[in-house]
Formats: sequence, structure tokens, C-alpha cells
Amino acid sequence: MACQPSNICRYIIKNKRSLILPDEAKSLGLIVSREVCPGSAVFVPLLVKSRVLGIFAVKSCLKGAYTPSDVAFLMQLAEHLAVGINNIKLFSEVRHREREWEDTFKAVTDAVVIVNTDHRIIRANEPARQIFQLGDSDTAEKKCYEVIHQKTAPCDTCPMQAGTTSMKRTYQFVEGADKEVYDVYGYPMFGRNGRVTGVFESYKNVTQQIAIESQLVQSEKLAAIGKLAAGVAHELNSPLTAILG
Repeated sequence: MACQPSNICRYIIKNKRSLILPDEAKSLGLIVSREVCPGSAVFVPLLVKSRVLGIFAVKSCLKGAYTPSDVAFLMQLAEHLAVGINNIKLFSEVRHREREWEDTFKAVTDAVVIVNTDHRIIRANEPARQIFQLGDSDTAEKKCYEVIHQKTAPCDTCPMQAGTTSMKRTYQFVEGADKEVYDVYGYPMFGRNGRVTGVFESYKNVTQQIAIESQLVQSEKLAAIGKLAAGVAHELNSPLTAILG
């Protein structure tokens, strides 16, 4: 039975070695058809760290067309091809992850900024741009405390400084330059050396929430005063009723 290309591929993938046809066919017990090998052929695996990415095949109608030096050259060429293909795959994966990151960054409804260790805003999503009125030049030249808080020096409760010191998630309750109140969560970002390279800051506007809570507290106070007044009135009315008969 003639050896089909799929069987040749399985053999090469399993053994991770090149195959010269028809020279090696007999020793391997393979019967190769003329469709697979019209005269002579060389099949070389594309290997990267012992992982087969594909198979590089060269065929000729002439028998004995490939010398040992030709085979050595084809193996070197296959090695370079494998590295190139692997780099393309890695680049595609990186681009895919970048797109996922961009989509996730844009999907966050709270204001989000990324600040480097120099306090410069290197990224800001659309809600942050609208709230803090950030232009393209602001995210490249100005510092976070200048744009967000309208100050000339880092804030006392700076998420960058707190995150760099603790290397953990931080929380601040701050009032912005727009007089709105925010819950600010800072998440340190680490480089390959384990050092903090920046902070991912999330600003959640809680101004309305605080106003509602304040109203509820005020309502509870008024209700308590009302109950107290009713109790006092009852205590006063009881003796007066007895006196007046």
C-alpha cells in the first residue's frame, strides 16, 4: 500500500526528524507513491523548542536530486522558517491581547487613568477624559496632580506614592477640583523586575451617594427628635390631666 502524505506527516511529527525519499523509504518500511515522491523529495520538520509547527517539503522529478549538502541547507532553512513562523504567531497573540486590553479599558464605565512613577498620565479612558477634561497633550506632558487636582505638587494621599510604598491596592476618599467626591482605588503595576512601574487608578464618583446617605441620616435624626418630642409631650400631658381633673 502506498504511503500517503498524511502518514508521512505523522511519521515526521512523531519522530521530529527529516525524511529523504525514496532513499529512506525501504529502511523504514514505507512504500511511497509517485504522487508523493515523483523522483526524490525531502521532508523537514519546522521545529521550535522540540515543538513541530509544520513540515517543509521539497520535491523533484529527478531521482537522487538532493545531495547531503542540499539536505543540510534545507534543514538550516527550515530552522529559520520555523523561527519566523513562531515569531509571527507570537506577534499575532500579542496583538490579540492588546486588542482585548483596549476593549476592556474602554468598557470600564468609571474614570480610569494609568500613571507612571513620574506622576504622568500615560493612559486615560473616555470617562476620565470627560470628567477631568483631559486633552491628548495632557496625557503626554502634564502630571496627574496638575490635571486632576489642580495642584503644583503631589497630593498628601497620592495613590502613586501609597502604591509604591505598600505595593498593594490602596484606597483614598478625595475631593476633586470639580468639587465632586470620589472613591479612588490604586492598583500597582509591576515590571519584569518586580518593581512598581505605575499605578492603575479608578475614580468612582460617590457625590450623589454621599448626599443620599446624608439625607437619610438627617431624616433619621428628625424622626428621633419627633419621637422624643412626642414622649416629652405625653409625659407633660399626664400630670396636667390629673390636675385639671
